[in-house]
Amino acid sequence: MGLLELEPERQVLLYDMHHIISDGVSMDILVREFVGLYGGQTLPAPRLQYKDYAVWQQAFMQSEAMKRQETYWLETFSGELPVLEMPTDYPRPAVQSFKGDQIQFVLDGELSAGLNRIAAETGTTLYMVLLAGYSALLSKYTGQEDIVVGTPIAGRPHADVENIIGMFVNTLAMRSRPAGEKTFTAYLQEVKEVALQAYEHQEYPFEELVEKLNVRRDLSRNPIFDTMFSLQNMSEEETEIEEMRFSPYGFEHSASKFDMSLTAVETGREIGLSLSYCTAIYTKETAERLGRHYVALLRDISSQTAKQLKAIELLSAEEKRQLLHAFNDTKASYPADQTIQGLFEEQVKKTPDHTAVVLESESLTYAELNGRANQLARVLRGKGVGADRIVGILAERSLEMIVGILGILKAGGAYLPIDPDYPAERIGYMLEDSGADILLTQKRLQGQTMGFAGEVLHVDDERLYALDNTDLDHTGSSKDLAYVIYTSGSTGKPKGVMIEQDGVINALLWRKQAYGFNETHSVLQLFSYSFDGFVTSFFTPILSGARAILLQDTRNPYAIVKAIATSKVSHFICVPSLFQAIQEYLSHRC
Repeated sequence: MGLLELEPERQVLLYDMHHIISDGVSMDILVREFVGLYGGQTLPAPRLQYKDYAVWQQAFMQSEAMKRQETYWLETFSGELPVLEMPTDYPRPAVQSFKGDQIQFVLDGELSAGLNRIAAETGTTLYMVLLAGYSALLSKYTGQEDIVVGTPIAGRPHADVENIIGMFVNTLAMRSRPAGEKTFTAYLQEVKEVALQAYEHQEYPFEELVEKLNVRRDLSRNPIFDTMFSLQNMSEEETEIEEMRFSPYGFEHSASKFDMSLTAVETGREIGLSLSYCTAIYTKETAERLGRHYVALLRDISSQTAKQLKAIELLSAEEKRQLLHAFNDTKASYPADQTIQGLFEEQVKKTPDHTAVVLESESLTYAELNGRANQLARVLRGKGVGADRIVGILAERSLEMIVGILGILKAGGAYLPIDPDYPAERIGYMLEDSGADILLTQKRLQGQTMGFAGEVLHVDDERLYALDNTDLDHTGSSKDLAYVIYTSGSTGKPKGVMIEQDGVINALLWRKQAYGFNETHSVLQLFSYSFDGFVTSFFTPILSGARAILLQDTRNPYAIVKAIATSKVSHFICVPSLFQAIQEYLSHRC
């Protein structure tokens, strides 16, 4: 404890107490008793000391009551525990950061009165109303309908310990299910029951629950929950004795124990709120927006408690305008009369000797790739391939596959990618349904084309590459088909989706600009060519002068990490599950 003089008649009394020996109520007791002693009061001798409470707690840990409380908590958290997936501004650090900040906001008198009215009419408390609103807000942000919020409880159920300084506080994990179909009134009653049951079993230590649940520890998060809510009733009023006035001194909070912690304090007619947040994953703007949305949610339910949770409004008129109009104002000019093959040929003229595509130890420069595709295109043109003519391609990941795709496009046709791993029945269906009468494949896959009635050409047959390798005359337009891709067929028969050139070009040129692709970049391509993601992940780099790096084993984290290092990969895109596998591989390797 210390005294800091700011002015002759203004001092700051500083005291620092470790949480292991005190809690929030203890600090209130300390200040109250200090002021009393300063004013000449005589403090009554305590009937009990903290050591007496410690003895009682040890006895409780061995009691039947303890076992009953343990059973309640283990049943409440049986099954898979939900992890709050709040959207973050920054990637979550591998090891949890406690750097934080805090924002303050207020519920005005009218809204505060409305919330107290709801509590009175529903037989609940202000705490329950605010907690129900907070968990409903988290559900709206995450889309989850199983939410766990931590809340501190004073842990002083007996009058004899109300004035003892010590660490009594416990943490309760409130698990609720704010399904969108529920009305707020119905959900509030569920939260009430959850809270009452938690209070009834409040002596069970939270640390014991974590240990008994055997929670898989994630160093980036807290166990069981990542957010706290509390309603404080500790006194922070000014106190005067003779000519001395004591008042709380505000200070900045630079730490956050959780991702977010919301604290409410009744201050006269209003309710003051402070939101602590982890600055390693959230910006101040995000915290302020969440605060505004919480106020908007409470304001909406205060006027319509029977409203379904999914119908509760969060957004202001300005936010709606931004979402509906500003964010959708994406109009941009692009060469709508161009084709994919035309843009590729323009890039070839700029970087003819740069490497265009690499697969293991093989590679082709832009000029080599363009030349072989031109030769194949002339063969296809000679067989009648032109605008909107669909040509199937059944090939393993290879340079021939790339040449085949470009050859079809240069001939003016649309390619139909067929994965060699597909069942024979699906391959046959796709070829028949699409109307393709020419199929490009590889000699080693000849056995998978036995039922095809059309003409089969082998892209690994050098006889296809004997014609002129210069660019062909362009006969198509941006409204021609670029490719046809089939759905999985999970809801019935697979359906062919026909994609035109202009839509693809729009997406490719946007990506080229947004990610700044140029000839210095190496881009790792991991998608199967029968998946839509292949189009942007392959064509964007080769329309930018970059190198497209292909792998045979696209699901092996070791092979991917090795390729990134050896090929100096600057960009790659993959599905989240594969990215997680790569991260896990790297963490184990380190």
